[in-house]
Amino acid sequence: FQISAKKTSFQQKQPQSFRMAQAYDNESAFNMLVDDSAMSLTSDQQESLIEHWDDPVSLYKHIKDKFIDITNLCRRNKLRQQLSEYVHSDEDLKESIDMKEELMKKKQEIELSQKSEWNYLIICLQQLLKLNNQNISYHLLAIQIYQAHPVAYNENTPNSMETNVRYSWMTQEIAYSSASPNTLSVTSSPSSIDNDRRLRSRLYLDLAVESCNSGISLSLIHLNGHHASFYIWITTFYVLKAQILFQQRKWQRVIDSILPSLRYQQSENIHLLYNLRASAYCELKQFHEAIADYGIAISKSSEPSSYYNSRGTCYHELGQFDKALIDYNAAIECNKKCVSAYNNRASLYVDMKKYKLALEDANRGLIIYENHGNLYKHRGLAHFYLRNYDQCLLDLQKSIKFAPKYRPARITLKMLWDFYYKHLIKITLEIDDNIHMDLCIILVDYIVGNNYQVDDNMVDATYADWKKEMAQQEAERRMRQQQQEAEQEQGQ
Repeated sequence: FQISAKKTSFQQKQPQSFRMAQAYDNESAFNMLVDDSAMSLTSDQQESLIEHWDDPVSLYKHIKDKFIDITNLCRRNKLRQQLSEYVHSDEDLKESIDMKEELMKKKQEIELSQKSEWNYLIICLQQLLKLNNQNISYHLLAIQIYQAHPVAYNENTPNSMETNVRYSWMTQEIAYSSASPNTLSVTSSPSSIDNDRRLRSRLYLDLAVESCNSGISLSLIHLNGHHASFYIWITTFYVLKAQILFQQRKWQRVIDSILPSLRYQQSENIHLLYNLRASAYCELKQFHEAIADYGIAISKSSEPSSYYNSRGTCYHELGQFDKALIDYNAAIECNKKCVSAYNNRASLYVDMKKYKLALEDANRGLIIYENHGNLYKHRGLAHFYLRNYDQCLLDLQKSIKFAPKYRPARITLKMLWDFYYKHLIKITLEIDDNIHMDLCIILVDYIVGNNYQVDDNMVDATYADWKKEMAQQEAERRMRQQQQEAEQEQGQ
């Protein structure tokens, strides 16, 4: 694979924005965008790269197709992994251990393959923007890819985003592999791997924000007053920018970035911007401002169920239970399958001490989406107050399983643990004063579990993407059905 034959070099990557030119106009910076654990192109990838390298239109279509393929593949692999872990969770110990080892090996192979595909996608994208960085559609595609990249998506925890650390560039070089003529090999320094992943995450999202800025500027230059789609395009870029900043937990920047966009009230997307600003206000605990923006979003949207639901949570936080209930009811009336509304109304009923109604809402929500960790927590808490302690324990452990970073589930489990411990101590003291308290701790740990510990990485609220996961499950079901039909046809 002769790079020079195509009159280009991976050492001469051009930036996609003026403001970040100095940071990205060097080999090390470009290499930081690529995962060092899978930094070789396959023969097929090399051939495709050569085929599309100098033609931006062809390269754009190729990138779109590859992006769709890899995102679908990642979703299917994630779902299959979840199903495999669930299916084998109750097998005998030895068989379960062997199965887990096999699943782990397959998982590592899949992850390596996916990293290779993502790296290839990034190389193609950088070349596309080098060929033409004045095309609005190219920047829109870039935003989607940068934001969806697994490193950008998975590494943005509060700790990784808020830590103010100066990272050193990873020393890398692109070279021909002496071991195999069919691969383009990239060697890298093994040091500071975690820091490099965090830096890559920040680079991806920073690049996505810069493409949003480019999209806004290009919309103003090429579409304003010239094309009917101007309002949709420009507000789309504002929405994407706010989403990325929200993903980075930069709440005030979300609010500031949205303000200039509100002049484009003619856009069909305007309700999305009010929703994002309201969500940022919620994170800042400015619930009255959030309520006002959710109200505007409701008036601007043709399907306002999620906005009613979100406004209800604001009233809920403010202790205005009657108003919260009205909004949750409105959300469910607009959308009978709005799991989040059932979840929030179940939580409200617990706070209102209407535990049977909380059970009913939790059950309705779990019928729609059975993996919703928050619903299991609310149902477990309702069972606790109704003195159904066995069912409470089962639900809390399910909540932790499906939402491992959800702090309230573990806090509630600790409440149940304390309840068992208190009563066990009382019983043992009545029987024998000499029974050691440590024995009671061991026994309660065995009965309830000791996975109630919390840490700084946990959250008080989760944003379960239940719609996407339900769509993935439905797609997997259809795929299995098609396979079965194909096998039946072959058998006939």
